[in-house]
Amino acid sequence: MSLPRNLVNSKRERVLLATELGRGGEGAVFALDGDSSAAAKIYLGGRADERREKILAMVAGRWSEKSPNVAFPIDALFDASNKFVGFTMRRIGGQKPIHSLYSPTSRKTEFPKASFRFLVRVALNIARSVANVHSTGCVIGDINHSGILVAEDATVTLIDCDSFQVAASNKVFHCKVGVPEFTPPELQGKRLSDVTRSANHDAFGLAILLFNLLFMGRHPFAGRYAGRDDMPMEKAIAEFRFAYSARTSETRMSPPPNVPTLADLPKKLADAFELSFGPAGSNGRRPTSAEWVTLISDAERDVIQCAKSPAHEHFSSAKSCPWCAMEKAYPGFLAFSLPLNIDTSAPIDIGQLISAINAVRDPGNVPALRELLPMFVAGPQPRRGIFDGLTREYGWGLLSCVASIQLFFWPWPSWLLGAALFGFGVWHAFRARGVLDEPTKAKEEIEKAVANIETSWSRVRDNQAFGLIKAKANELIQRFQGLGSEETRRLADLKSRMQDVQRRKFLENFYIEKAKIKGVGQSRKLTLESYGIETAADVDPNRILQISGFGPATVDAILAWRHSVEAKFRFNPSLGVDPKDILLVKGDISRQRAECQANLNKQLMLLREQSQRITQARDQLKSAAEPVWNNLRIAEANILEAKAKLPSELQKYMFAIVVGVAFYVLSSLNFSGNSKPTAPKLPSKTSSSVEQPLIVAQSNSSATAPASVAKPADGAVVDQTRALAGPQRVELPPLAAPIELKSPVVAAVDPQQAVNALPSQLNDIRNRDTVRWIQGQLQELGFYKGILSGVYDGNTLGALRDFKVTSSGRMDDNWDASTQQALSAKTAVKYRDSFVGAWSEGAVCRNRAEPDVVIGARAARSSAGGACQFLSVSVTRSGWDIRTSCSNRGEQWNATIQFSISGEYLFWRGRDGSTTRYARCVS
Repeated sequence: MSLPRNLVNSKRERVLLATELGRGGEGAVFALDGDSSAAAKIYLGGRADERREKILAMVAGRWSEKSPNVAFPIDALFDASNKFVGFTMRRIGGQKPIHSLYSPTSRKTEFPKASFRFLVRVALNIARSVANVHSTGCVIGDINHSGILVAEDATVTLIDCDSFQVAASNKVFHCKVGVPEFTPPELQGKRLSDVTRSANHDAFGLAILLFNLLFMGRHPFAGRYAGRDDMPMEKAIAEFRFAYSARTSETRMSPPPNVPTLADLPKKLADAFELSFGPAGSNGRRPTSAEWVTLISDAERDVIQCAKSPAHEHFSSAKSCPWCAMEKAYPGFLAFSLPLNIDTSAPIDIGQLISAINAVRDPGNVPALRELLPMFVAGPQPRRGIFDGLTREYGWGLLSCVASIQLFFWPWPSWLLGAALFGFGVWHAFRARGVLDEPTKAKEEIEKAVANIETSWSRVRDNQAFGLIKAKANELIQRFQGLGSEETRRLADLKSRMQDVQRRKFLENFYIEKAKIKGVGQSRKLTLESYGIETAADVDPNRILQISGFGPATVDAILAWRHSVEAKFRFNPSLGVDPKDILLVKGDISRQRAECQANLNKQLMLLREQSQRITQARDQLKSAAEPVWNNLRIAEANILEAKAKLPSELQKYMFAIVVGVAFYVLSSLNFSGNSKPTAPKLPSKTSSSVEQPLIVAQSNSSATAPASVAKPADGAVVDQTRALAGPQRVELPPLAAPIELKSPVVAAVDPQQAVNALPSQLNDIRNRDTVRWIQGQLQELGFYKGILSGVYDGNTLGALRDFKVTSSGRMDDNWDASTQQALSAKTAVKYRDSFVGAWSEGAVCRNRAEPDVVIGARAARSSAGGACQFLSVSVTRSGWDIRTSCSNRGEQWNATIQFSISGEYLFWRGRDGSTTRYARCVS
């Protein structure tokens, strides 16, 4: 059929057709003579008449002027008889179908410089172009991959605009066609020529295109179906079976293996795809094209460079690079091409850099801060006012109570004054305890400062951070030094695989989409593409058999097609290795060298900073800790000295005496009108009369008086209502000697007596007898092996450390009430039941002179050179849980270990869960 060449437009201007640019089912496209910016579409087969009214409405709307990225009709064309034959439109040059961009195979040749960021920008431009169409009131209708062209600068153009749905002059010109894989669920199976489309229908096809771009050409409804039957793509779409959805219980679908998922997208973008492909979207709630513009614009700012490959980019929300995972899963697959303009200069000499790294001083590990501080035996430095206050308050209290007793014997109303004076004395005595609050509060504040310093010290005492940086630097050095041999190996590998490489490149030119394969229609081709099988080079029977709906017969048909293509391949050894492949290898090696150098410079800086930071922090903390530590000991000594001015037990005895005498006097007074009290009568008969010793009242309520003093010797009943004027003489059985109460002064005693004496209050370790008692207790338990010298020396301190850590888990050097009580207890832990000592692995101690392991209160060391510093110790029912910092032959680690004792055996449970038995080596 000959086409007219001389045409006119609506203005009756002459239009000359030039070269034919392309031809399709509806018409042919021609260049225009004298106008390189425009082209003409001439309808074929009588289709001009049915399109005439729609095209004239689009021209009248002048939409081409408002939408530069949409190939709207510019003007109508007529032949010599004024019959409508077509229209003019903007000419598009240098752009390619969008399928050649989102397909990884075709992208390598059609868009070799395209990155993931480029794909995101194209997605944004598509959304903008569709939004532009919708702003005119048009609906695209048949939105699919064949209607979009992409340029090298990521701009896009929508074509085939004459098929859009247009509403004009109270009439709707429907879009009569559609591609099933892009048709929304609510329109699947319907006669599209009778359906009025909406922007929400376009939103489904737009979401498909955007998903194709962001997911490497995968279709959102192509995946693995958990049901028994096949799940064709059209049916999956109609049933909202979005393969990547979180609604897996509803869809019973899952994505193909080793592909990106919605978790690799920003959450808002992932939610938009869920809404677009889910049931809620069919009710007009799919994201609009304008909303997609906002979503993708925000997501574009989240694109970051992959940490491992310079060719990869991904969203920051992804836990790891999805393209690295795909390339690892499918050897030979490249998600994006590496840039070819990489520096391939000579290898970098980093010898000086390596020397600088090795020269950085390693601060090493240090023990707990308290072990580094000098031993401090504090003497009291209390304020004079504290002791004066104690003396004043206790003095007034004692004098007032004694004076009040005398007043009880004077005539009325003197005893009332005595009662008031007695209350005054008690009040002063209780006020004395408040005088001690000031040093106690000062001690609490100092303890808080000590705790803060020790917390800060725990952060810098180990060398783990420095060691990790040094290990990373050594790893980079080894990697750099091995790059030369890696380059040689990879180039040799290219040469040995030259035939395979040529064959694969040959097969990559044959796309399944364009092939005619029995039993493989368009839907199955899209499914294959979603599984990464695009060309003959990708055909693998094992991969295809994993796809739902592809049985052996279909696989055989696809393999037969691949073999027919492969039969045409001819190896040409004269071509040699592709220079691009060589350049890629050299460029990659050069890039890795540059990365190693940059990372090594970074590690050197980090090493210097970490070494300086740790050293300075340790020095500062030690300097700050010494005065605080000394102040704590002074505060503790101040409190002990203040309490020693009037020991608590003496206070109790004194007040018990005073109160007892006072009540004794009160109970003896006889109140009878205005009569004066008379002296009491003494018993008339006595067999042995002595003065009753003043006895401190006991708390045991069950104790009763002896029978001999239950009543007077003559049998007369004593009037218990009368007060006694003084100590009563009563008949007592013969006694050996009066019991004399003395002040609690520590006297020189036999060492064995010091061991057995149970102290009732905290003893002062500056007293030699107290130290002898401590040494004796520790010796009896097996921890102390020296003489009872009474000197608080290093051996005594070491033995006390061993006892404290094994009995309570405490790792301090404090002598306090809880330590004294634990040492006095009958159930105190013995040396033979502790983990402290020398141990030999196995059933018996093989060599007492050289044991396998020596364990102390704060560390354990092995004969092989390993060492573990104890960070904390917890006493459990079965033994001890110990948090440690260990090292051995350059390796360092932190671990929690467990000790337990059974007879003469120690069981050590290590960080890997294994248990080793040791026998105690008794020296």
